[in-house]
Amino acid sequence: MSLKIGTSGVVVLGSMETHPNIGQPPDLRVFQRRRIRGMTTKPSRSIEVFVESGCDWLWTWSGACFGYRRQVSLFTHDGLEVGRFCGADIHGPDGWYIGEIITAEDGPRLITNVYKKTRVRAPFTPDSDRPQRRLEARVPEPLFVGHEDFPSPEIAKRQRHARPEFVAS
Repeated sequence: MSLKIGTSGVVVLGSMETHPNIGQPPDLRVFQRRRIRGMTTKPSRSIEVFVESGCDWLWTWSGACFGYRRQVSLFTHDGLEVGRFCGADIHGPDGWYIGEIITAEDGPRLITNVYKKTRVRAPFTPDSDRPQRRLEARVPEPLFVGHEDFPSPEIAKRQRHARPEFVAS
């Protein structure tokens, strides 16, 4: 069996014997090279930029720097995981809804929709990360009807261990 990549980007697999009628190997298989989704041969960012963008900093609706998002987890600035994202919604370690992420004029902000406070997901064991230097506060945004400010990092850390009881009506 041999493997050859032609100049046109074609991969050829086949034995070294040639077919008598067409002069090609009898078990010749030709495959087009496919680009894996999201993969490229050229680096799109430098390593420094990737390290800096490893977490997205988030502010509350009132402008306080809350912490950062790393993948699906929400961490306070001192490295404690206080929530996980499910789409735009954020649920605490006990599974209860604590807020959501909405885009404001200066980027994404954290806010709580009072109508969603009864939503529950599966609980999880919180993780921890390295503490980060807390960034400066931003200008507060006016609240929407039916919303309140996202809990401060200190309140969110206290809620991290509290488990409200679900009362069936």
